[in-house]
Amino acid sequence: MWKLYSLTNEGIALKTTIGKLRDELKKTDEDFKIGRIEYIDHKRVPPVTNNNLSLAKPIFYKIKAFEHERELRVAFIDKKILQNATTMYEGENIEEYKNPLSGRSIPIDLTNLIDAIHISPLAPEWVEIVVKSLLKKYGLDPKLVIYSSMTKWD
Repeated sequence: MWKLYSLTNEGIALKTTIGKLRDELKKTDEDFKIGRIEYIDHKRVPPVTNNNLSLAKPIFYKIKAFEHERELRVAFIDKKILQNATTMYEGENIEEYKNPLSGRSIPIDLTNLIDAIHISPLAPEWVEIVVKSLLKKYGLDPKLVIYSSMTKWD
């Protein structure tokens, strides 16, 4: 798993629950949708009906090849884009929405969200030092760090 999801050996994984994530997001002023990814054959996309019509629906699709991930995704609904959808599609204001890499911070309380932090068993020892230092800096308990029994420096 670590080699699949981490480009380097220094990977970490945060553990939480859907309920904790939902509770933290509800404290914000954001509109959001949490959903499990539906793994589909893109050659046979499910038909859109009045019952499942949603602007967010395609965000929750992924090709069947990734089904092993069992992914959960959060989609934020940008009210500004929805309000300007008509003019945006007519070519007006398009520059404002063009950069898909732009984003914005959503303030959440990590002390309420994080149950544990797993460090890759492939990680060098300095990763533990850095992670624990960051936890202390941001008021989180360094005891959140959990090590795999596969860690090479146990």
